[in-house]
Amino acid sequence: EFSTKTCVTVTMATEKILLRQTLEKAAYDFVSNEDNNVKTDDDLPSASNLRRAIVKNGDYVRYIEARKFILAKIDVGQWTLESIKSAGGKIVKNENPPAPEEKEAEPEPAKEKQTGNLLEQAVKEATEETVKEAQQKAEAERKKKEEATPSQEDKVGPVTVKDTAFDNIEITEEEVNKKKKEKEEAVAAKEEVTYVTRKEIRKMSDEEVDRFFNAVDKMMVAKDGAGTSEFFRLASYHGYPRPIYCQHGRETFPGWHRIYLQQFELALQAADKENGNDGKIGLPYWDWTTNPEDGLPSVIRKRFGKWPDDLFPKDITDNPPLTRDTDKNIGTKLVSWGTINAAYDCLLATEHYAHASTGDEGQYASVERSHNHLHVIVGGNGGTMASVAWAAYDIAFWLH
Repeated sequence: EFSTKTCVTVTMATEKILLRQTLEKAAYDFVSNEDNNVKTDDDLPSASNLRRAIVKNGDYVRYIEARKFILAKIDVGQWTLESIKSAGGKIVKNENPPAPEEKEAEPEPAKEKQTGNLLEQAVKEATEETVKEAQQKAEAERKKKEEATPSQEDKVGPVTVKDTAFDNIEITEEEVNKKKKEKEEAVAAKEEVTYVTRKEIRKMSDEEVDRFFNAVDKMMVAKDGAGTSEFFRLASYHGYPRPIYCQHGRETFPGWHRIYLQQFELALQAADKENGNDGKIGLPYWDWTTNPEDGLPSVIRKRFGKWPDDLFPKDITDNPPLTRDTDKNIGTKLVSWGTINAAYDCLLATEHYAHASTGDEGQYASVERSHNHLHVIVGGNGGTMASVAWAAYDIAFWLH
């Protein structure tokens, strides 16, 4: 039987093979183009440069996949000038793969005759590997259920209560009123729960916008010297200085960033209190699906155009300036790149992992795809938002 799930698996595997073909060709074009003046292996493109070269030609390639591609080629010794040129832009099967980790030997299935078609063979191998992983996961879940903690009935036998067990219990009206009063007093004693509304930044009043950016300015204050501000502390978790903690290309992408935004909002509310307010403000957002042709909201450029001199610690000297692409380019790319459609399409994915990450997306774009688009679109060529290391230092990062 060839189930729908198998069809989806084959499609995903085929997409990965086609992506590898695109990367192989781009790498070959890079080393064979005399304009690049490539002379040594050290001049080979990084994942970012390889991806950027492909995007310029009109094809969208995920950075995570490009990085995995390069690391895999390095592992098998194929990321050299000679090997890339000899491949001629085609996928070359590694004849001497690195030795796998030692594990218990498993009976090998009968080997099928090689067809000689590397693409067909690679798709087949990827499909078999995916099916095997799914079977192993199902088996692990089955064992987990079997080993679950025994129920109460298993330990002490069935527990029953006779219908007449409560017949002799009397509750007076006085006792009822007393319990009711105690409950009301307990609720009143609890701290009042406060709810705030996150608003679209272009629909906020001038007073609300000022209050938000005044709180951001307060977060930028380095109270104990350069690099000690709340803004730097939070932004540094995403990228520079290393290690980079952010989750990309995996199912944990939405959850990690959701908590990240919540932590920024808490710091924003604390800063609002320092400014003499009540702290009841929410982190705004930029709805780039509405009037995308306008580009970046003008108030972002007006109130957050550069960093204070003491934002970074003194030992960080290689930080680039805060730069963004033009509003015209941003508006054009939001439409031409299909970013808005991708944001809607991710809601059609029926599995969370496929919805959550570019690493597992299938028929529909994941929520991470439009997110990644925004980074590159706003940052432009080498801009702040286009870099994983520096993106969180732009306030646009926290609003998109």
